[in-house]
Order: sequence, then structure tokens, then C-alpha cells
Amino acid sequence: MSNFTISVEVMAGTSVGDAVQEAKDMCIKLDVAYVMFRFNGVEFSVGKKAEPILAEQKLYDALEKGTNHKFVIMNGN
Repeated sequence: MSNFTISVEVMAGTSVGDAVQEAKDMCIKLDVAYVMFRFNGVEFSVGKKAEPILAEQKLYDALEKGTNHKFVIMNGN
């Protein structure tokens, strides 16, 4: 297990589910702990065990919190 993270930028028009899937794939391929990106003002950290099907709900939950700092960690939990 690596102790490194990689920050990437998601292209406009990408769905949050696709972004999480690509981040998970990149995490596995490059053997890094997390791939991080920002999506609609929410910071995502995606690990190797992330479940992309949950991405949309996680995004909505983070947006509904009403705080200035919105952060989602997806690694199978």
C-alpha cells in the first residue's frame, strides 16, 4: 500500500459516478492510496475499494450539509 495521493482535475461533462470509477481505476493501476478531485465544490478522495454506485448519493449528502468545507472519502466504507 502506497502512502501517496494524486490530485486530478475532472473534465466538464463527466458524471460523478464516472469520475469515481476512473479515480478508483487509476488508484489501482498506479498503486496509490487515494486519487483526489473536486466535483461541484465537493472534495473527493477515492481509494481502491470505492463503490462508484454510491457516488451520486455521497455528492448530494455533502451538498446538503450547508458547510463551507465539503469532503467525501470513498474507500468501501
